[in-house]
Amino acid sequence: MEWTLAEWGEAVRGGLEGDLAFVRGVETNRLRARDGDASIERTQRAFSVLRRGADGRWRFARGMTRFRPAPPSSSRLKPA
Repeated sequence: MEWTLAEWGEAVRGGLEGDLAFVRGVETNRLRARDGDASIERTQRAFSVLRRGADGRWRFARGMTRFRPAPPSSSRLKPA
């Protein structure tokens, strides 16, 4: 099965110090089967570090993501 990937995000906070910058936010990744039968979407917290090169261009240096926890299911909730 072949898949296509779409990514988008929303920056919540950023900062700049010399030749390093960071951005923190939320990103969403969607994998969709090319035949249209299946799709998977994940939203996660994201943190990226960028570095300015000698040519003045900003490049991705490091990044990390963390999936948001799923809400508790009613079967795991205990009465008070």
